[in-house]
Amino acid sequence: MNVKKRFLFLGPTGVGKSSLINVLCNDDVRKESMNAPATIGSTTSGVTQSFTTYYDSNKYAYTDSIGFGDTRFTTDEIVTLIKQLIDNAVIGYNKIYLCIQYGRISMDIWRYIDLIISVFGEDGLKWCTIIFTHCNEENMNTEMFLNINKNDEKMIQLMDKVGNVIFGDLQTHSNQQVDCLLKDIRKRFLDNVKFDVTRGVVLALVLH
Repeated sequence: MNVKKRFLFLGPTGVGKSSLINVLCNDDVRKESMNAPATIGSTTSGVTQSFTTYYDSNKYAYTDSIGFGDTRFTTDEIVTLIKQLIDNAVIGYNKIYLCIQYGRISMDIWRYIDLIISVFGEDGLKWCTIIFTHCNEENMNTEMFLNINKNDEKMIQLMDKVGNVIFGDLQTHSNQQVDCLLKDIRKRFLDNVKFDVTRGVVLALVLH
């Protein structure tokens, strides 16, 4: 397959990386599309499956990675595996998406930032988009987030260095009427991420 763009998704276990990749590949935010596996491409495995790449109809490749919190590996092992994945990429990635759960910003975000910097240097953050998942505050944007975190100098500096920041939620509900409202929120989230994906065409991270 002649892949047009490649995207690497990083983030702790449970933040919604897989669901986000599913809606991107299926271009659909219905509940069944979120849970259905996207078209699988290549798999990079160690002792157990560690990374899986999915392709959409536009020939975009999305690589889902294991995250900190995966009990099969230690933090150091996960860092090593991700570095190996990036180092072994022949072409590289157009962009890195760092998925973090909104409202639960832990030390994990800084582990990932340190990992990105260790591989690409400080400039690598320009090709990184932070996606805050599970954010049900519909009007949340970078300006509001910075105001809320105005006393966190480290976070303010990070927001200034990364390429983009996206807030959204893929929450579903068993009640059909409630889920219909949530579907609109999911659609706006998907549209924001899709727009960011299309901007990645000239930002390829060539590693070799």
